[in-house]
Amino acid sequence: MPATIAINSEDLRPLVEEITAEVVRRMGSLGDDRIGYTEGEAAAKLGLTVTQLADERRRGRIVACRVVGDRIRYTPEQLDRYMREREDRRYIERSPSI
Repeated sequence: MPATIAINSEDLRPLVEEITAEVVRRMGSLGDDRIGYTEGEAAAKLGLTVTQLADERRRGRIVACRVVGDRIRYTPEQLDRYMREREDRRYIERSPSI
C-alpha cells in the first residue's frame, strides 16, 4: 500500500515564496538589460493595451518616469512592482492542497 503524506498548503507557502524570489533574482526580473521601456513595450510586457496602461498610470496604480521630450518610460522595477501589487491571492487560496 503506497504511503501518503498530508501537507497543508499554507505550510509550504513560505518555502515557495522564497524559491520564487530567488529564481526571479537569478534570472533578472524581465530577462534583459533595459533600463526603461516605452509605454507600448511596457504594455506588451504586462499584457495590457497602451490605453489600459496609460489609464493605470493616470489612476496612480503604476508609477512612470518622464524623460526628455516629456515621454513616458517605465523601469523594470516599476513593472515588477505593478505585477506584485496585483497578485491574485484568490487563485493561491483556491489552489488544491498537495
